[in-house]
Amino acid sequence: MMSQAFILAAGVGSRLKGLKEGLPKCLLSFKGQTFLERHLEALIQRKINPITIVVGYAKEKVMGWVKSQFPKASIQFIFNPLFESTNNSYSLYLALKENPQDFFLCDGDLLCDPTFWDDLAASHFSAAMMVENNLEKVDEEAMKVKCVDQKMIALGKNIPMNEAAGEFIGLSRFDQDWAMAYVKIYEEGGVGANDHLPLQGYYYEDVFSLLLRTELTIGMVSTQGKWWREIDTVEDYENL
Repeated sequence: MMSQAFILAAGVGSRLKGLKEGLPKCLLSFKGQTFLERHLEALIQRKINPITIVVGYAKEKVMGWVKSQFPKASIQFIFNPLFESTNNSYSLYLALKENPQDFFLCDGDLLCDPTFWDDLAASHFSAAMMVENNLEKVDEEAMKVKCVDQKMIALGKNIPMNEAAGEFIGLSRFDQDWAMAYVKIYEEGGVGANDHLPLQGYYYEDVFSLLLRTELTIGMVSTQGKWWREIDTVEDYENL
C-alpha cells in the first residue's frame, strides 16, 4: 500500500442544513459508524499512514472526535482557513504543499465498500480514479469521465452522457509526479503561460482535468457493482 492518505472534510455542507445540528458531514452516522470512522478504519487496517484530514467547518468537533476515538493512530490535521470561500481544490493544495508524495484521496462525504482502496492500489496506472461504470446510475450533473482503453482523456460535468464511461465517485490515488504537478499548477495558476486561473474557486477534479492536458495520465478503476454513496443532500442521507 501507499504511504499516505488525505481525507477532505473542510466543507460546510450547506445542503444538509437542519439535519446536521452543527456537525460536519464526515461525522454523520451510517449503521452505527460515522462516515469518517469507516474511512479511518479501512486506512488503518491497510497500514496506510500518515493519514491527513483537512478540516475547516466545525474543526474542533472533527479533531476532538478523532483524538478520542483513534488516540494511537498516525492522524494529522491541516486547517483550511478559507473553507467558506474556497472549494476543495484548495484543501488538497494545502495538504500536498506539506507533503507532495504518493497519496490516496477521499472525499469526507463518501460512503463506500472498503475494498475500493485495494482495487485502487492494484491498478497498474500511476494514478487511478474509482468510477461508477453503470451508466444507469449516472445522471447529467455527475462528475463524469471519458476514457479510451481505461485511460482517462477527460473529466468534468460537461461531458455528454453518450461519451461518458462513468462517474468519478470521490476516491482516488496518485503518484509523486501528480502530487508535485498539482502543487506547481496551483502556484502558477495553470498549465500554460496565459492561464493565470483563480484555482481556489475550482474543485480538485477541475485541476486534475487541466493536468490531463499534460503528459500525466489517470486510469479508470471500475466499482464493479460494489456499493457506494455520496451524501450531498438531506434526501441522499434519508435514502441510505
